[in-house]
Amino acid sequence: MAHNRWFTQAGDTLTFRLHVQASGKKTECIGYYGDALKIRVAAPAVQHKMNVCLVTWLADQFGIRPQQVALISGENSQNKVFTLSGSKVSPEKLNPKG
Repeated sequence: MAHNRWFTQAGDTLTFRLHVQASGKKTECIGYYGDALKIRVAAPAVQHKMNVCLVTWLADQFGIRPQQVALISGENSQNKVFTLSGSKVSPEKLNPKG
């Protein structure tokens, strides 16, 4: 069964709930954490480096510009909410394999 509680869609706007772990070897989806998608981020959790890395990674995954990705809440937290707009890629693409 696919977990899909970690995102909502309204028109062309997607909202994601992410639980992030800093300082990974690469940025990748590693599972679920409650109603959030768990992401290991290849950046330290200092001076907003992790947030910048996440914005860039999400934009790349969804084929959009980083300006189309916004951090809504969780700037200094492991629990973050992002929105993005203008992508034709399904959020299911991020579901962890296995």
